[in-house]
Amino acid sequence: MSNGTEQTSDPEVNLSDPKHGRLRLPPAAWNGAAIGVVIAALIVSTTAGASFHSGLGVVIDATLGVLVGIVGVVLFAALTRGLAAIFGKLSRRFLFAVGGAAGTVIALQMLGFRWPEEVYYRSLFTFLFLNAALAGAIWLVATGHAKQLPGKGRAALLSILPIVVGLDIAGVVWLADAGVAVRRHVTSMSPAGATVSALEAPNPAEHGAYDVRTVFYGSGTDKRRPEFGEGVDIVADPVDASALLPEWKGFRARMRKWYWGFGIDEYPLNGRVWLPEGEGPFPLVLVVHGNHSMEEHSDPGYAYLGELLASRGFITVSVDENLTNATWSGDFGGDEQQVRAWILLQHLRVWHEWNAMPEHTFYRKVDVANIGLIGHSRGGEAVAMAAVFNRLPYYPDDASVAFGYDFSIKSVIAIAPTDYRYHRRLTMENVNYLTLHGSYDTDVPSFYGMRQYQRVRFTDDRYWFKAALYIHYANHGQFNTVWGREDASAPRSWFLNLEPLVAGDEQRQIGKVYMAAFLEATLRGKREYIPMFHDPRRIAHWLPETRYRLRFEDSSFRRVADYEEDIDVTTASVPGSVVQADHLDVWREVPLPFRRADNQLNNAVYLGWRASDAGAADSAASYTVVLPENQDGILPSNPLLVFALSATPEVVASVDGEDDTDDTAEPEGPPDLTIELADAFGATASIPLSEFATIQEPFETPLLMKTDGLSRSDYGDIWEPILETYELSVGAFVAVNPRFDPRALRMIRFRLDARSGGVIVLDDVGFRQGP
Repeated sequence: MSNGTEQTSDPEVNLSDPKHGRLRLPPAAWNGAAIGVVIAALIVSTTAGASFHSGLGVVIDATLGVLVGIVGVVLFAALTRGLAAIFGKLSRRFLFAVGGAAGTVIALQMLGFRWPEEVYYRSLFTFLFLNAALAGAIWLVATGHAKQLPGKGRAALLSILPIVVGLDIAGVVWLADAGVAVRRHVTSMSPAGATVSALEAPNPAEHGAYDVRTVFYGSGTDKRRPEFGEGVDIVADPVDASALLPEWKGFRARMRKWYWGFGIDEYPLNGRVWLPEGEGPFPLVLVVHGNHSMEEHSDPGYAYLGELLASRGFITVSVDENLTNATWSGDFGGDEQQVRAWILLQHLRVWHEWNAMPEHTFYRKVDVANIGLIGHSRGGEAVAMAAVFNRLPYYPDDASVAFGYDFSIKSVIAIAPTDYRYHRRLTMENVNYLTLHGSYDTDVPSFYGMRQYQRVRFTDDRYWFKAALYIHYANHGQFNTVWGREDASAPRSWFLNLEPLVAGDEQRQIGKVYMAAFLEATLRGKREYIPMFHDPRRIAHWLPETRYRLRFEDSSFRRVADYEEDIDVTTASVPGSVVQADHLDVWREVPLPFRRADNQLNNAVYLGWRASDAGAADSAASYTVVLPENQDGILPSNPLLVFALSATPEVVASVDGEDDTDDTAEPEGPPDLTIELADAFGATASIPLSEFATIQEPFETPLLMKTDGLSRSDYGDIWEPILETYELSVGAFVAVNPRFDPRALRMIRFRLDARSGGVIVLDDVGFRQGP
């Protein structure tokens, strides 16, 4: 040290020697910057490691991340040595560090580090740059080289420290923050002055009269889970599922077998049972999770539901299918869906065997005529598949696998399900179906349960029903206590907007109310709960304050127009019917979209009209279905007029005399409409829809992530058309005009509110049997 400057073999620039190049920084600055950029890269790699979920624990995962980072920095530093000749004015040490750190960050992105791709390079390279500047400045101060800087240089140096530290702190605070509050208004479905009677039934979310005992059954060989291993209560033989998952091979298969101690050919039948204490027999309900990190076991997350249902007299089993879940070595991308469904049927098989075995714990405990399935996420798709597979003689993708189960599965519940993992779209027949979804679901962001809802068919003479519940501000994971508030693992979860979400206990309360009531109605015959599935106002006192949207259809429903019969907009579902439209600016029958590129696989009609100051009858917009003369069987004995409807954010505007749709203008609240019925003798009766219910505004989700850009890039539009079922008693029309004869019904007309204008979506017009 001859002049206070470290002497190295690198062509460093010394501030005391003005003959050197333009970058007149002492070696200490470059040394500090090199250390800073390497530390920043190691922080990123440590975070990536901690998010890896290898099953070895977060400390080991983070340590492995550090080691990978060190190897990456060294490797990529070596690869960048050739650039030193090009950038000779820079410190070679700093150049090597930059190359190593940058290469590591790029490699981590290629390896699937869950940082949003849209901001990955911008944010992390900014992080590297800022911390290089920070560490360089700290190093200059710590080694005393800052004294060599002129006054302005020292001032600039000292300003770097608080600025970069402040930016780092601000970034950490922003990532750790729950997000941005979104307007949480609740629009009542009830118009002013209207009253809706409360449901006269006990709250199904309250614990019942039965004491509950927990029992575990499984292979007895599970080395990761004592409750299914050495501590298991009842041993169940594993099954060979290899024929249903030929993708089980290679590295993914070896790593899973290493972790669990068994493979797909020894798939365990593990279940945690909540058993009502009593003689029985009791209805049996299986609950199955979806895809999650297999090391973070998902099946305990439904204890809240199992304890409730068992206390109300349902044997409830949370099925362990973690073997086929995602892990650090990759997941099966949905190819495992067949296994998820088949394993449920294998569980039902052993339950039927146990139920018939004297001296067994479960002997004659099961009401085998009343079985229900509940599935979440991929499990929600799997339970529908299981209900279909249950009635098939053979596995449709490989007939060497015999099925032939034919269990009495009466009810299926799908929580935030997928409907695209299995390569077939399956139709359930004569099974009750309920699906639930949240508008703030950032794992399955669209209501795919509506696809399966549309494919449920009732073909026999028994009573069945299906319902779909859309819950504003609910997410994907809070239906499972293990999954929780974040629908993604770190670091992606840091970018999710969690602030608008309903609380976890509130979301599970909604699930308990509807799922327990559904099972009471469909497996225990308590039909007093059915009205809550076509009008949530009946049970507002049981539900947290948020917004709800319900679809309902039962086996008495008779379609007039469902827009699936052809592509002719002038025809309806009833043969011989005619559709007419007057003064509409938008009239199209199209598949309903989801918020992203996919669609609901269900057609509906869009109707749009402009506001009119005059409101003259001859210029009012309307949409009419004219029925043929001979249409016996459309109206049941006590008919309700039923249709599904949704407002949209779109309005119809007039620009330079040309009609156009404008989805950016702000409509003045949802529109109203009047329903008019006419008989063959010319008698008519009209009732405004607002006398029964208010059309709700669309459930918009402008910030699923913390910025608008990330939200739109990852999730597309801020809303999707989820329709709501409306029901009007035909008797109410007779009360308006006693001369109107519904037995001679010939016309259903929707007269659209001339005061507001707007665009609505209409579907599934028809009639069902009233109470």
